[in-house]
Amino acid sequence: MASGTAKDLDFELEEGDSQRKYFDLLDLAVVWSAAAGASGQYEVTPYDGANWQRRSFYGATHFITRAGSEHRVDVISISDLVRILDSDE
Repeated sequence: MASGTAKDLDFELEEGDSQRKYFDLLDLAVVWSAAAGASGQYEVTPYDGANWQRRSFYGATHFITRAGSEHRVDVISISDLVRILDSDE
């Protein structure tokens, strides 16, 4: 997700591949930027006034869900967080 699109997510694990992570084992991703949208079985959703109370980590700007799973991964998008903090001054 480094370039901010849902298609860049790489959570699946093939047998013996130690470079990838199981989606259900991740709780937080810190990235430079994140863009809302869906790709395949994943969806990136920004936190807003209606859902921000559901975040698990202070500073989370987005969350990722996967079809068929209740687990969510919070995302801290550094560029969005800086913009939000700058606008609160």
